[in-house]
Amino acid sequence: MNDLLFLFYFTAIFSLISIIREKMHFASIRKREFVLSNVEISNKKKCPYKDIRKTELATASIVMVDDFFKDFIAGFVNFFGGELSVYSSLLDRARREAILRIVEAHPNAKAFYNLKLDSAQLGDGKIRKRVEISATATAIY
Repeated sequence: MNDLLFLFYFTAIFSLISIIREKMHFASIRKREFVLSNVEISNKKKCPYKDIRKTELATASIVMVDDFFKDFIAGFVNFFGGELSVYSSLLDRARREAILRIVEAHPNAKAFYNLKLDSAQLGDGKIRKRVEISATATAIY
């Protein structure tokens, strides 16, 4: 019985830590997006600017891993059917982080056009879900 209580407390503590860390990451993303909100980012192929000094290929990628508690909840939801919102959150954070990394890597660019986001699941996916998001865009100076 004590082992079961220990397992419950252990899982509860680490799931709470995971939730707090995710909220902190979302807060960091929102803060960085606000600071960089004056930079134009678009998936359009044609740029309307006529005074282009230089263009560069901008790339960034990020690998994110879900935690054990979310993986457990996702398995439970998947068994009964429904949207796996825990993975939606993971993909949303990864996409936004990849875009921010592109913009932060090219601080003098005034715009980014032809933005492409690619995702890939890494590993066998049986134990923990790992996802890589690669972002590519054209930096306009």
